[in-house]
Amino acid sequence: MHTRKQSPRRHTPPQPPTLHSGQRLRLVLNTYGIPPTAFAEWMHVSPQCLNNWFSRGLPVDRVEKLATTLSVSKVWLETGERGR
Repeated sequence: MHTRKQSPRRHTPPQPPTLHSGQRLRLVLNTYGIPPTAFAEWMHVSPQCLNNWFSRGLPVDRVEKLATTLSVSKVWLETGERGR
């Protein structure tokens, strides 16, 4: 019986998980050392609302203001593309 020679498998390095906008917001707050409760108060939203953003993503109408406030790229905050 003839066995087929298998081609060597190529190793694909694991890709970092893609973060959504709410996770990127949390990353920025952690990087700057801003407590979420203080940020929620400053943004005039409830802490629960901010937690919803962290878990579900940012509302489209808030992205530009958040990006400007935190000195990050709007495109990066929305999509994760381009540098912060």
